[in-house]
Amino acid sequence: MQNLLNKENINFEDGTKFNAENTENLTFKTKDKLLIGKKVICDNVKFTISELYKKDKNQFWIQLDEINEEKEDIPGFSPLKYFFDDDISIKDSYRNEYTVAQGIESEYKLILREKNSKRYNSFAFPRGKKLQVRVNTYQLRKQLEAVLTLQNMPVAEHSNLIKLFEKKEIVNWHEPKNEFINEWIVLTDENRSGKEEQREFVEKALSTPDFAILEGPPGSGKTTIILELICQLSKQGKRVLLCGSTHVAIDNVLERLKDKNKKDDKTLIEKYNILPVRIGDENRINEDIREFQIDNLQKKHNISEELLLDISNLVCGTTIGILQHPKFKSRRSYNRKYPTFDEPIIPEFDYLIIDESSKTTFQEFLVPGLYAKKWILAGDVMQLSPFTDREQIVTNLETLPLKKGTLPKEYQRATFYLHKLLEITKYARN
Repeated sequence: MQNLLNKENINFEDGTKFNAENTENLTFKTKDKLLIGKKVICDNVKFTISELYKKDKNQFWIQLDEINEEKEDIPGFSPLKYFFDDDISIKDSYRNEYTVAQGIESEYKLILREKNSKRYNSFAFPRGKKLQVRVNTYQLRKQLEAVLTLQNMPVAEHSNLIKLFEKKEIVNWHEPKNEFINEWIVLTDENRSGKEEQREFVEKALSTPDFAILEGPPGSGKTTIILELICQLSKQGKRVLLCGSTHVAIDNVLERLKDKNKKDDKTLIEKYNILPVRIGDENRINEDIREFQIDNLQKKHNISEELLLDISNLVCGTTIGILQHPKFKSRRSYNRKYPTFDEPIIPEFDYLIIDESSKTTFQEFLVPGLYAKKWILAGDVMQLSPFTDREQIVTNLETLPLKKGTLPKEYQRATFYLHKLLEITKYARN
């Protein structure tokens, strides 16, 4: 209904015009508190003006709109995407600073919270009509530090990472003998399609001296394999660092770890003594697993941050969010211009598992990669690369010299079947 109303034509009952700044939906900004309780009419619909309570965050949605500029830094890329990065600073025209309480990136909508307010529910509309977002370059600095550390100060555990920079024709990768597993934890369904291949990969990953690469399309069971690996490694007393390109990928693994088994009413976390710690902004994490967020765990158990991380055997975060790990942050350069360090990075994790690795750049992988001794990469080679954005695809399609705007149906059908045939023959060979 709100979308059907003409919000520019709102009058009081006596016919005088209602003048206030429209923000979003049917919310307005005004300093005149005497208006509260009065009635207004919009398209023959009568409304009562009421005060907006700051506890109801759904009243504070803001629709972002890009300022039109003649020059674009990256064709087809919208700068509005920066508002949804993990580590940003947002200010209005009056230098008031805000944090993102909630956002919908696909619609470029968000809810802001006053940054310096002591109240948790201090949702707010910005002053003025413009917002400025500043992206923290901390992520890029950490990537540069990782490259320089590997170049100038590698340790023995990093030797297999250095091999990635050598010519593949001369690199000697060892083929390990698969480790035999007596008891399967997650991959227990004997009738499950692809069970043998999944189990074989787990055995390879547990015995690899360096890398194990898991490739498959959506629905092929990659997350199930990751769960099996985490449980098996936990049984062996190993420590795991779990990263992914999205919050959804990480949270999905944690959700399944905390799901109760119908047979014994226990979770995998309880049965295999897994202590997960989720690194990242609480507002970006799924509500169902916020209990594992590092700050919440500290409060719940009244434990120091350092001790919590030392006893945890599963540390999780996105490839960007994991950079907020205290040990990652505490590693500071003594030269601000050229990052140099006194000490090397000693890996404290036995394994790094990267989910959705096809969307992760090498630099993003390398930062957490230096803190692990072995690396498991899971992803879909048919997935879009990490540099592909929807806006760029749309722009490319718009510039294609198509007479009717789309490819002929017979070409589309032929392309679809060709893709399916390639996919079928590929997995048939495997």
